[in-house]
Amino acid sequence: MNMKLPLSLSQIPFEQIPFDIIAENKKGEPVLLIEVKAENINNIEKARDWLIAHSQSYQQKIKEIIPFIMLVDYENIEIFKLNQNQSFAPILTLKTAPILSYYEPTYEQKTIYYHYLVRLIEAWLRDLAYHWKSEIPPALEKITEIGLLKHLDDGTTKSGEGVNNETIY
Repeated sequence: MNMKLPLSLSQIPFEQIPFDIIAENKKGEPVLLIEVKAENINNIEKARDWLIAHSQSYQQKIKEIIPFIMLVDYENIEIFKLNQNQSFAPILTLKTAPILSYYEPTYEQKTIYYHYLVRLIEAWLRDLAYHWKSEIPPALEKITEIGLLKHLDDGTTKSGEGVNNETIY
């Protein structure tokens, strides 16, 4: 009898992961899937629908529940949480500039390209995880209130050139 075991995140080639960043807890388990757009999103509902659909599909593929997803563009950071109905509901919207200006002081004065935006988001998430730059990183209180910080604590992020950059916009 050939029994197929469920896939874990580590068994899926990174280039097959349809997200720009994955944040993991200290055990290496995915806790946050992130889609980054280096421009303002024209159709935010379409972007949200894409992110939610791909998050649900991805979770079914790896047989793991990932509690949070995030949509980032030049102006906003939206965080969604998995609810009891196994669907995502938006729980927090933050302005991108005040957060990322902490790591790039000229954020609003220069053009921020996709790869740099990804790195800035990772810097912020890693600062939340282990306070490499500040004891009180930007939006720490709000991230704590929604329950995301306890998942990020002592964790890390993964991103890279091999991530599938498919898009619908």
